[in-house]
Amino acid sequence: IAEVKKILSARTMVRRNGDELKAIDYTEYFADEFSEIANELECAAHYTTDDLFKDYLGWQAQAFLQNNEEMDILADKHWAQMQETPLEFTVSRENYDDKMTPTLFSNQELCARLNELGIKPVPKDMLGVRVGIVNKEGTALLLKFKDEMLKLAALMPFADQYTQNVGKNKGLKQTMVDVDIAALTGDYALCRGGITLAQNLPNNDKPALAHGGGRRNVYHRQVRASADKEKTQKILDALVIPELHQYYEEEADHLFTIGHENGHSLGPDSSYQTALGIYQHIIEEHKADMVSAAMMPEYVKSGIISEEELKRDHSGIPHGGFVIRSGKTGWDNEYNNVIEYSLKLDSNPAFTSSVLVAYARAVYRMNKEGNLGCKTVFDVAPAYLSPLSGEEIRAHLL
Repeated sequence: IAEVKKILSARTMVRRNGDELKAIDYTEYFADEFSEIANELECAAHYTTDDLFKDYLGWQAQAFLQNNEEMDILADKHWAQMQETPLEFTVSRENYDDKMTPTLFSNQELCARLNELGIKPVPKDMLGVRVGIVNKEGTALLLKFKDEMLKLAALMPFADQYTQNVGKNKGLKQTMVDVDIAALTGDYALCRGGITLAQNLPNNDKPALAHGGGRRNVYHRQVRASADKEKTQKILDALVIPELHQYYEEEADHLFTIGHENGHSLGPDSSYQTALGIYQHIIEEHKADMVSAAMMPEYVKSGIISEEELKRDHSGIPHGGFVIRSGKTGWDNEYNNVIEYSLKLDSNPAFTSSVLVAYARAVYRMNKEGNLGCKTVFDVAPAYLSPLSGEEIRAHLL
């Protein structure tokens, strides 16, 4: 059991030992490399005059030297506290491409057995380093958004029915910085195909969050500033109808990204993630998008964005259309029939979000009944979509 737990850990290399598998902790497998890294970190800690940065570098050095998950936890906790530190130094431990570990959750018998034994499978970490200089002006904007997060946590759907990452007795443990990147080394960002506009770390599968640690949002200024307008236009041409191109605005994209990254910290904590198996990252990203779009009006109330910006960049996008279906009935197909559906939406994104929530509600109910497997919209009875009970539907909608 102990060996299985190590094999399914985030920080082990797995090698064959005859007919069996053996887990080797990163600190042992990469002992020479990690020792050199730790020496450099301890040297940097000696010379820095920033106390929080010094503490973080010290704990991070120990995390490279000791076969002890507690060191990773302490390093992540200290990293997430550095709001005033002028330098950004990140040791990234994340994974988005492990296609094997999440498949364990599709085997319900195995999953139940692992849960019974207290074993939590976690995708293997990829390691890299990001170094940057914190930009004060850009960070000041981020902190305005941060000030809204406790209020937004209380506005999340069914907020009283699950444990959130922020709010209530947890408060808000989150730092946010806007950074000019000086270096990216190792496997940093390769786990997701390239460097993104921003990152919200540690990820939900990291033990620091379960042990009271916070998160840190780091925004990459060069990625925003070096946007390829020609490439952006090609994406718009491929995905968006021409009359909506006028609504794209780079600054609005940045504000939406801030809302998206904050959205990762809102809603249920990491305890729900494993149940989503191979889909956990996809669903989490969509959740963050929905939170960003839905919460934009709250930023207007706080004066972070204007009513004009909200209407121009973050709302509307009307949509409509008709679907007409014809058919025949009768023994000799003598009766013609036409069914016509009409759709008129003030906001296509708001409507789409509602549909997604309705189908999430439906598959949750179906799962509770033991109805498992992949489903299409044709497989879902309408009653599963409504928040009303069967009795309420029959009483008010028939």
